[in-house]
Amino acid sequence: MSYVSRRQLASYVADQLLAGRNGVVDELAAYLVESHRTKEAELVVLDIESALASRGAVVAEVGSAHTLDSGAREAVGDLLKQSFHAKKVYLREIVEPELLGGVVVSTADHKFDGTLQRTLHQLKAVKV
Repeated sequence: MSYVSRRQLASYVADQLLAGRNGVVDELAAYLVESHRTKEAELVVLDIESALASRGAVVAEVGSAHTLDSGAREAVGDLLKQSFHAKKVYLREIVEPELLGGVVVSTADHKFDGTLQRTLHQLKAVKV
């Protein structure tokens, strides 16, 4: 079996996903297992997300203290579309009660921290 770089894998998988071939994820998993590269799985996922973003499809993880309502979900999606000039946005929502309020939005290459905790730390730093 010949070696395929992570970027080559990511590019292929991104193209296949955008073409609607969801089975490519199973193929990727099988390839990583067969080639003894399972330790690279998280890095491959980040590379795929970067490849998707370069093709106009942004995958973002949104952490919030509570489940997002449809308005907040739409606002985050619109912000990501505008910021990344994306055609499509896919959100992975995670409820993190320790955040208290606000959201943390992470993509493969960027992170926005709009949490109440961060705001409080900033205020504390300037001693207001």
